[in-house]
Amino acid sequence: MVPLKIDLQKNSAVWGADANWQVVSQNEKYITLRSNSHHHTVGGMTWVIERFSGEFVQSYVGLMTRKGDGTDRRLDGYVLRGVCNFKRF
Repeated sequence: MVPLKIDLQKNSAVWGADANWQVVSQNEKYITLRSNSHHHTVGGMTWVIERFSGEFVQSYVGLMTRKGDGTDRRLDGYVLRGVCNFKRF
């Protein structure tokens, strides 16, 4: 489990050791985070988190390597769904 810490006053978040997350929108039910990582020259990552249930969807679109040697990069994407098991709001 990798901890996700959201600071709504600073509009930022830290996911594990990655502090390159920005709160781009929020309302009474949802928080949307977007990665500011410079590793994403094409595409990027986005999280949408439901504040009360902890349910989330994370999406990534970018150049992904299909071979272990870094060749054969293709535009691709994935979606992860889950529930945060520890909430502090």
